[in-house]
Amino acid sequence: MFILGVNYWPRRSSLEMLRRGSIDEIAEDLAKVKELGFDAVRIFMLLRDVVDPDHGIVEDRVELFEKVLEKARELGLSVYPTLITVHMSGRNWFNPLSKGSVYTLETLDAMQIFLASIVSRLRSHESVKGWVLTNEISLVEQPPNPSAYRAFTRSLILTIKGVDHDRPVGLGDITFFVPGTDPESIDTIPVDFIDIHLYYYDNDDVRQSLAYSALASLYMSTGKPVIVEEFGCSTHVFDEESHARFVNAVLHSLLANNVSGAFLWCFADYVQEAEHLFEHHPYELGFGVLRNDGSEKPVASVIKHFSSLIKTLEKEGLWDGYELRGRDVAIVLTRHGWGGTTFSPNGKLAAVASALESYVLMKGASAPVTMLPEHLVGSSNHALYVLPSIVRACVSTWRSLLAKAFEGSSVYASVLRIERGAHQGPSHVWMELFGAKPKLKACRIGRAIEGVVTLEFVQDFGSIAKGTRIRLRVGDRIGEKLFAWEIEPEKAEVVATLGDGTPAVVVNSLGKSYAILSAVPIEAILASQHVVDRSSSDVKAIYDFYSALLELAGVERIFVSSDPRVELEYFLGKKDCIAIAVNHSYDDIETLIKSSSKVKNVEKIGGDAELLGVEDSSAIRLRMPGKSSAVLKIKLG
Repeated sequence: MFILGVNYWPRRSSLEMLRRGSIDEIAEDLAKVKELGFDAVRIFMLLRDVVDPDHGIVEDRVELFEKVLEKARELGLSVYPTLITVHMSGRNWFNPLSKGSVYTLETLDAMQIFLASIVSRLRSHESVKGWVLTNEISLVEQPPNPSAYRAFTRSLILTIKGVDHDRPVGLGDITFFVPGTDPESIDTIPVDFIDIHLYYYDNDDVRQSLAYSALASLYMSTGKPVIVEEFGCSTHVFDEESHARFVNAVLHSLLANNVSGAFLWCFADYVQEAEHLFEHHPYELGFGVLRNDGSEKPVASVIKHFSSLIKTLEKEGLWDGYELRGRDVAIVLTRHGWGGTTFSPNGKLAAVASALESYVLMKGASAPVTMLPEHLVGSSNHALYVLPSIVRACVSTWRSLLAKAFEGSSVYASVLRIERGAHQGPSHVWMELFGAKPKLKACRIGRAIEGVVTLEFVQDFGSIAKGTRIRLRVGDRIGEKLFAWEIEPEKAEVVATLGDGTPAVVVNSLGKSYAILSAVPIEAILASQHVVDRSSSDVKAIYDFYSALLELAGVERIFVSSDPRVELEYFLGKKDCIAIAVNHSYDDIETLIKSSSKVKNVEKIGGDAELLGVEDSSAIRLRMPGKSSAVLKIKLG
């Protein structure tokens, strides 16, 4: 089941809820939350409101919080209380439990006493379905190091679990971007679900809204449920209609990738302008589904339709009788990308941006793809491993990949040199895996990649014909000067060169599988562009290149979208399948969903795209407005 939730502060009293809010006002709001179609709310306890100077509980305010929980129960709303709230909406608030630093033993002790008391009191309320430890405590004070953050959060979560053994607990912080919350470290924190806060901005529309499922899939690889606990944008910054379209695309993409839920930020625009709570942050006043006068923004309609879709899919048995197609492709995000390797200060942004761009390319090729943290490579099982534009990867990772290649998995890597990381190299098994070796002159950085880079294919590669030239423009978005490796193939076959004949892409046959190496960091070049023209012939050829990788690895694709801006996922049932298509661009497009089998019947059961019909019994035509979606029930025969 998909949890559709909203972060809640009352429309009129907002952050003053426990100081001057009334249960009548809140009951009216919660009824509206239910009417909009949300089934869960995340509600906050500002510590300054519920803890007195002697660290006792402020009784009347906690009583009001309990009345809120009871009202939610009457309406059938699930509640996820956030217990330690000191940061909220761009401001840090008074913390009565702090003894200097957040991370001192004295502060930890005071917080543990508070948590034990408040959870013991609230656990009897049926509406509480889970606990959220903090709201972005890392913004109150950055932890001195990842170990301190892990120890601090681990102790507090275990305190909650010591009082309430049954309900799940989440972290409530800016996952991935805070030291100690990377995919490897978070396994040492005893959370039951991983709750991501993400506000991602990008001028490339496709990359922008696919980032949400990319990050979610990275953490889903840990085996824990993932909820995107905060996402959205302010309509004091962006127009309301595009806000609605963006939310529509993100929600359908998360659903399509089997994410456990999402909580939009937030219920209503704040009204407290005159009280100077947000004096330095006017944009914070405009994130709501409702305007501050209570009227609905366009996004409200999106929420209602998506809520209806969830109920339809529940009736269809999506979470009982269907299974998301297997994740045959893994894009490896190296430890270097989150700062998990020693003496590696440079190139992190390039690593993350390249991995995201690779995810976008795989989605455009309709591949069954996930993001995989490097430390899980050895214990994973995928048909194709992708290491996009990497500066470095770990010794053990290469050994694992080499073993997997001889067991039948294919490996594709593109490699990157950067000026400030010229000392670094990605691998030590060049010949063993790729059948090629580096040919850099001693202590040179590499071949500078500037302006337009041209790849020329000297062999057919999938649907890319011999003689095809692909021209890629280098931008400045990731803030690194890019340099290509120089390689010398020995066992590998050259399939593409640079303009002067220098080997650029080589393929090494390993019996059961293939290892493909690109000396040109294709993904980093695309990631360096502020906007990628995904309808251009050159970029479409890169999607063809990725399709060729899939073919070499034997990755099956039952359905393929003809337009790479359309994400396509499908859930397989015993007699039919449910497919979800999402147009991640703002362009109005038509796409063909090509099937490898005959399409006997197709029915649209959700979404706002238009089903135009079936062509030649094997292609479904859709008309898809910008950021629209289509949910289809398809019977093959």
